[in-house]
Amino acid sequence: MQHADRVHKCTSSSVELGARVCQSHSVTGVYATTIASLCAFLTGLVSFHTTFAAFALVGLSPFLLMLIRHQQVAAAARTGFLVGCAYGIALLSPLFTLEHWSWIEMPIISSYYPQLMWSGIVVGAILVFGGLLFAIFSVVTVVIERSTAGFIVVASLLWIVMEGLRAAVLGGITWGHLGYTQTFFEPLAAWASIGTVYLVSALALSISAFIAWLSHLYLLGRSVLRTAGTLSLYVAALVLGGALLTTLTSPSGPQPDIYGVNLPYTTQQGSDLTTYVGMLEYIDTSVRSGDGVLVLPENTLSAYVLERGTGVPFRYHEGGAVTQAYDSFLSLTRKHTSTTFLVGVHSATSIRERYNSLIVYRNGELLGRYDKHLLLPFGERAVPLLSTRPSAYRAGAYGQLLQVGQYTVRPMLCSEVYYVQPERGHVDAVVHASNETIFASELVSRYSNVHAVMRSVEDRAYLVRASKRRMSTD
Repeated sequence: MQHADRVHKCTSSSVELGARVCQSHSVTGVYATTIASLCAFLTGLVSFHTTFAAFALVGLSPFLLMLIRHQQVAAAARTGFLVGCAYGIALLSPLFTLEHWSWIEMPIISSYYPQLMWSGIVVGAILVFGGLLFAIFSVVTVVIERSTAGFIVVASLLWIVMEGLRAAVLGGITWGHLGYTQTFFEPLAAWASIGTVYLVSALALSISAFIAWLSHLYLLGRSVLRTAGTLSLYVAALVLGGALLTTLTSPSGPQPDIYGVNLPYTTQQGSDLTTYVGMLEYIDTSVRSGDGVLVLPENTLSAYVLERGTGVPFRYHEGGAVTQAYDSFLSLTRKHTSTTFLVGVHSATSIRERYNSLIVYRNGELLGRYDKHLLLPFGERAVPLLSTRPSAYRAGAYGQLLQVGQYTVRPMLCSEVYYVQPERGHVDAVVHASNETIFASELVSRYSNVHAVMRSVEDRAYLVRASKRRMSTD
């Protein structure tokens, strides 16, 4: 009987100890998931604050460490979903600063509650989709062979597959790719010249995976010297390789005399004739001497729409404000006869078939036109099953290059800078004309500049950027 009592007490103690251990592991899991989600959120924010690029190389390590130590697929999926949502919230945060909602066309979006509908339906759906992608990534990662090389290679490849799937669902938009966090860190950004931003994403993720595996060995009480040494050699190889690529893939020839202007006017202000005159005076003072090219932002000449057949605005021959506005601009181009103007303006075959265009003017003559090809979903083109109206704009031909003066440029209008365009040909410069004044925050403008820089690295060309009330680059 006494022996039975001792066995019962021992069993009870073991059960109590097991319960405490299970509870402890549960709490630890909650803490670990919270830390991993917070680090993923901060990693997403680095996309808009590239000064902290180094953090993005380690920010996903807590998440990857949890995947290494997870034994159950369900737990890995749950962790991945939560971390993916946290990462997505950071990436979508600038979109909540959108000031003008009228250009977003979707069913069930109320004219009275557009912000609520947008944040509650579209953003929510994107977050859930992003979380599901992270969950799939987590499930596949935990079932791979548990070796250093196997984990790092598979995790890196799965990551860019996940980014590719996300971009495909978003119509090709690469917003949020990890590689953009390294845009201004040349040793890693230079790899985009041979593998686009996707290769940079894979390399950045591989460093986080290496650190996660190193932490895993440390927590097991094993020696980490060999793995730490391998990591050091790997990082050194990436840096040296990036330095070599920077030398080999830098733009050849002298920097072209192309420069962008940051207009301190919104599109609405440019549509008003009084402000339009002041805007032309501002452009006049921005023209440099010499045989150069002046790039003006997207839809700079918003006071009118050009008729594509004649090259003059609709209602031009009726006189009035439209005639005065257009003639004033032509007078400006005739004043600076040695300067070529590349200006954003809407053109159309009819008033209902518009194109978002860049027009080349020199000495009062229209010499060329680029039409935006990659239209922004909802804002510029209809999305099947979701849009109730036809596309607001027509798409131009794909892969257009533009001859501007003596230079060949690859033009990009607004959101086109978010798309990876793998077809490459020699160009003197990548020209990005944009307008981010529909956002209250400068984060979107800053992120557009990040994408533009990455596109120029991929193209191995100089970058010229022009925008309204935001960051311009030349």
